[in-house]
Amino acid sequence: MDSGTKVLFFDIDGTIMTFSYTIPESTVCAIQRARADGNICIICSGRPVAHVDPQVRAIGFDGFVCSCGMHVVLGEKDLFHASATPEITRKTIALARASDSDVIYENEDGMFFDRTRPLNDYMRTSRDHFGGVGLNVDGDIDAPDYAFDKIFCWTRPENPNCGEFLDFLNENFHVIGRGEETFEVVAPGCSKRTGMEKMLCALDLPWENTYAFGDGLNDLDMLDFAGHSIAMGNGRSEVKERADYITADIEEDGLALAMEHFDLI
Repeated sequence: MDSGTKVLFFDIDGTIMTFSYTIPESTVCAIQRARADGNICIICSGRPVAHVDPQVRAIGFDGFVCSCGMHVVLGEKDLFHASATPEITRKTIALARASDSDVIYENEDGMFFDRTRPLNDYMRTSRDHFGGVGLNVDGDIDAPDYAFDKIFCWTRPENPNCGEFLDFLNENFHVIGRGEETFEVVAPGCSKRTGMEKMLCALDLPWENTYAFGDGLNDLDMLDFAGHSIAMGNGRSEVKERADYITADIEEDGLALAMEHFDLI
């Protein structure tokens, strides 16, 4: 591969797609133009690969760094895929229930919810959206062989069992704080950065050729690693403080403007 080839890593939610699940036309055109010019475009998301919306896939991408580095795919080839064991999964579920935590359990087979608990508003909206685009949202986390890849959880510190749950997560996983007692929980040693490293190794391209676009706290290590880091205008303040460049909001053509700024289109 040409050593001058640029590799562009894109977060999805808040970067490519708004939180109401729309994609600006300028974003679609910019990514397609970048690929047409010979750049490599990679999704770099907390979502599992199977959870990437059809309308995002339709833009056209060369690969995926998904589940915060737990699943790395280049073309049609799996480069890496990690998952929790059924035993760790059962222990996680039991402690989540005891701590009264709301949890979305995710893997490549679908988005799973605890049938013994009510859904919060975010979970209900997610179930409706992803079920509507064809993802399985009716699986049973209590099936004997069930194992998740990652979880997204809302904890309640006032619950006396919350500390035990968080201690267990920190001992067995990489826990990424998302703000407001919300956590993204992935396999130990995995992050968007580690997924990017695996992708660059497969492509045989240097880190200085990388451009990362993000908005959320789980994007920080991705932005810290990239040769060029771009924060969306709608991103969190912590993200903007760590980025090389701050662009406009997603709905103000921010992604396309940033790609123009760096001469990627």
